[in-house]
Amino acid sequence: MKPDLSNAAIAELLAKVAGRQEGIRQPVAEMAGAGAARGYDYIAVTDHSKGLKIAGGIDEAALARQGAEIAAANESMSLGGGKLRVLRSSR
Repeated sequence: MKPDLSNAAIAELLAKVAGRQEGIRQPVAEMAGAGAARGYDYIAVTDHSKGLKIAGGIDEAALARQGAEIAAANESMSLGGGKLRVLRSSR
């Protein structure tokens, strides 16, 4: 018997805002809008911390700015009646 997945969450779990090597940055609001357009329930913005030297991770100040940007995107999505939620993580 197959499980009923009709109410399963749909998500993107590894979304990087910035690529140091690529020198590009995608705003969290744009990522949230793209996820909502795809019908996702949530996306997770993940970036490497500066402790992982090999990956050229983001520092504390950039992580705080990213957190504020994520909070603003979540508020905007909520006020607009959207169901998508942006989660955050660093490693």
